[in-house]
Formats: sequence, C-alpha cells, structure tokens
Amino acid sequence: MSLDAQILTLTAGELADAVRAGRIGAVEAARAYLAQIEATAPRLRAYLRVQPERALAEAAAVDAARARGEPLGPLAGVPYGLKDSFVTAGIETTAGSRILAGWVPPYDCAAARRLRAAGAVLLGKLALDEFGMGATGEHSPWPAPMNPWSSGHVPGGSSSGPAAAVAGRAAAFAIGSDTGGSIRVPAARCGLVGVRPTWGRVSRAGLVAFASSLDAVGPLARDVGDAARVLACLAGQDPEDSTSLADPVLDYPAIAADAAARGLAGVTVGVDRAGLDRAGLDPDVAAAFAAALGVLAAAGAAIVEVALPDAAELLAAYAALSSAEAASNLARYDGVRYGLHVPGDSYEASAAATRAAGFGPEVKRRLVLGALIQRDPALQAKARAARVRARTGHAAALARCDVLASPTTVEPGLPVAPGPGDSPEPTRGLGSDRLVVGASLAGLPALSLPAGFSPARDGQPALPIGLHLVGPPLGEARLLAVAAAYDARAPWRGRVAPGVFPGGAT
Repeated sequence: MSLDAQILTLTAGELADAVRAGRIGAVEAARAYLAQIEATAPRLRAYLRVQPERALAEAAAVDAARARGEPLGPLAGVPYGLKDSFVTAGIETTAGSRILAGWVPPYDCAAARRLRAAGAVLLGKLALDEFGMGATGEHSPWPAPMNPWSSGHVPGGSSSGPAAAVAGRAAAFAIGSDTGGSIRVPAARCGLVGVRPTWGRVSRAGLVAFASSLDAVGPLARDVGDAARVLACLAGQDPEDSTSLADPVLDYPAIAADAAARGLAGVTVGVDRAGLDRAGLDPDVAAAFAAALGVLAAAGAAIVEVALPDAAELLAAYAALSSAEAASNLARYDGVRYGLHVPGDSYEASAAATRAAGFGPEVKRRLVLGALIQRDPALQAKARAARVRARTGHAAALARCDVLASPTTVEPGLPVAPGPGDSPEPTRGLGSDRLVVGASLAGLPALSLPAGFSPARDGQPALPIGLHLVGPPLGEARLLAVAAAYDARAPWRGRVAPGVFPGGAT
C-alpha cells in the first residue's frame, strides 16, 4: 500500500497523532488528500472550489511549527473540507447560489478560525443545496454530488458535498450546517457520523443564514472519536455570536473513549415505537434499527418506551417556520447589498436582475411559502405552538431516559432525480427530515451514526442506514458516550464505500 493510501485510511485522530509524532508530515497528508480529490472529482463532485496552494501553505506551517518544537493542536495537519455556506477570507463563497457567484469575503467564519487554531488544513469549499434548502444535494446550479456508496442514489442534503467528500476519503472530516437535518441525513445516507450540537453550542458567526433560530454548525466524520475531537475544537462561546452559549466545553474525546471501553451499564435509551409505526419505516430500516437496539442492549443499555410529538405535525411546523425565517434572511439579496448589483444600475434594475437570474426553483418555492406564512398570523401561531410541543414533548421523554433513539431516515436510500437540474417533484426529499426535525425545533443535540446496511438485491447495492440519537440540552457528552460505546461494538464498523481508493487500498 502506498503512503498516500495509508494516509487516507487513517482517522482524523490517528493522522493528527502521527503528525505530532513526526511519523507523517502535514504536507504529505495534504498532498495525499489533494491527489484523492483529483482522482475522485469526476465521480464525487463534492468540491465547488479546491485550494491546493492554501492547503499546502497551511500544512507547511504545521510542519514548521513541529520542527521548532512548538506544541501542535488536536487536529494538527488534518485536511478537511468546509461547506460553501461558510465564509472564507480570500475564497469565493456562494452558498450554492448564483446570487453570490464571484463574492470573495474579507474574513473567515468562526469555524474556520477555530479549526486553523487546532492545526487543521482547509482543502476547499464543498457543494450543497442552494442556501441549505434541500435534502438531496440536487437543488443547486452546479452538478450534484454523488453518493460514494451508489452513483444511483443521492448523498443527502443539504450538506451533500461534505458527506460525499468524507465518505469518499476526499477529506478527513468536514464541517456542515444543520437546519432540519442537513448534517444528520447526509451522514446516514453516506455511512458517517454527523453531529448537530445544541443550538448555540457552536458559533454561527460567518455562516450564511437559512433559518437563524434553527441553524446549527457541526462535523461530519468517519467515526465517533473524530466527531468528538472536532466538536471539542468548534464548541464554546464566541463574542461574534451573541447567541453562543458560555457553558464550559467538556473533554468530548476522553468521554467518548471511556464509554467505548466501559459500555453502557446504567444508561437508558428511549424509543417511541408508536411514532415509528406511524412513520412507515422501510422493512430494511426497521430491521437495521432493531439490530442497533440489540447492540445498545448488549453494551448494557436498557431500552424503554417513550412518547414523542407527532412527526408529521413537527415537519409541517418546521417547513412553515424555516421558510418564514428564510424569507426574511434572504431579503438582503436585493442587488444592492448583495446579489447581482452593477454600478450605475438603479435599485429596481438590480433587484429585478437578482430575482430573475439568481435564486433557483427550490429557494423560490420556499421564499413564496415564507412570505405567505409571514402574512398569516394564524398559521404562525400554529407553527409556534407546535414548536413548543416539540420542546415540552422531548423534555418529558428525556426525563424518562438518557437519550432518544430512532432511525435517521425512513428509507435506506433515495434515487437520484430522473432528469438534469432541479427535481420535477417539488416535495422530493422533504420526508427525509421527518424523524430528525423534532430535535431541531427543540434546539437539542442530536447525531446520526451508521446502523448497518440494506441488503444488496435486484441490482441495487447495499446502502448505509443511520441510527439517530437525541440528548438533553448541552448533552453532547452524553450523546457521544452512547454513540462511542455503540460504535465500538457494531459489527459493521469500519466499512468503506467501494471504489474510493483508486490504488486498491481497503
């Protein structure tokens, strides 16, 4: 196996440890990942922009610091990708939209600053559904990313590029944003760990907003240990985000490692079986979830039944609230402050050009819905009441258990759209979020991790299935502990998407 292939098989934690010990150079790691990006680009289409010069310069700085004997951060020399909804100084940021084509921000988002301080190396900007609005990765003016496990299935959205890159070994980890499931659903579709932290646990400074009261920033990683390490670097109060929380950040990696070794004795896991029956799970997903509960029980956890608010009602409330907030947030793209402004044009001409050529069909649909919601006080009241029920219902359930468990999605995979561009079905992929929006509405921490695979049959490949865990407010440590104990005992741990190693490594 070549050195490049060896580097790609390491987890982020293993690679950082190797760089600190001098067994692998940060520049060597960056070159290995840049080569993998180039080799897989035609198939994955995960990156909108790759930054090889910047990546190699950042990696060289890590190697130089080590040579001087300076202490290195917990992600020293680890290459990663950043969803293109995060602003980056000197690098075009589009949020997956023509509206922002050519915009080069003058500053870095909080996530990029904190990861650079931890020693991570930015490879480039990753594809997404336009402004984060979509569950498939297909709602963008650029070619949609592909699922590394199956070219005939979507990688999930809106963090489609981050999921495709990590599963395709084109990034050691990636940073995404999650409004109603946009980290967790792609993680499930691509066999990864994806974490949505408590709202406010990670700074949103420099994230192009979709729905501000729902947006959260978190990692997509290959295993729980990597997710814990990255989250520990991201979390904490930020003076540039007034909604960020001041609560101390715990040692997530140590907590996860301890739980992986110790097991789950004394831990209770709540399951809303009646709600899952109403959701209409695919039989393969139901079987995988039952097997996952078996792994949790074998690790020492007790499974208890709980009741949660109706998922269909929460999905409708999420659609209303997120669209209304998006209509306000995206009103700034008027051709003057942002958008297709041409010096000398009138305000009206610039605004008309922005509306005509800027937003894609999915964004326009949500903006129209949001404008209607904003004009209907009765609908707003219903949506807000459902959000309160999400919070109180989850609090009541979590009073009876340590974490909640369900599948992440109701089906093991979603086929790509039959035609180019935007899907012919406006509601396509909307149901992907039905099991995960409750945590978003309640502002709770949640994660998805692999729960096995659907069987290969009828010419279809085996597809990843996700296990969804939800914890109490600021319960990231508890979530990661349960996930780590489960992950260490899961029989499907460590499987790699086919064809991502051109040199034949496994």
